[in-house]
Amino acid sequence: MLCIGYAGSACTSLYDDGVALIACPECGKQVSSKAPTCPGCGVPILRDSNVVVYGYTQQFAVNPKVQVFWNGASLGTVKKGDCISFDIDADGEVSFRSSMRKASLRVRAGRVTNIKISWDRITGKMIPQIVDVVTPGA
Repeated sequence: MLCIGYAGSACTSLYDDGVALIACPECGKQVSSKAPTCPGCGVPILRDSNVVVYGYTQQFAVNPKVQVFWNGASLGTVKKGDCISFDIDADGEVSFRSSMRKASLRVRAGRVTNIKISWDRITGKMIPQIVDVVTPGA
């Protein structure tokens, strides 16, 4: 697991109650680390920074395993109905490999990114997609 944090921002003050001032990821203004949004630009100050990869739900004669990589480092595999979750601390690339197929997606830190893997039944191409909600069986 990788540590959660804000890449490139540093605390300038730390108060007795543990609240730090951090730079807003959008406008750069100083914001309380406990603020839900930046008072200057309104951008959410998110604390969760992770990726969840959901395995495919389609039926196959042979159910392939998909290897998952973060910036080139192997994290494990997902197969039909599985999921793998990992924390990130900076923007990067999630790559997927299965047999002769591969694909990748760029993801940004500072949010929860849900990725659903599916397959084109005609070409056999692997299709990873960033989705808001993953519906079981869909």
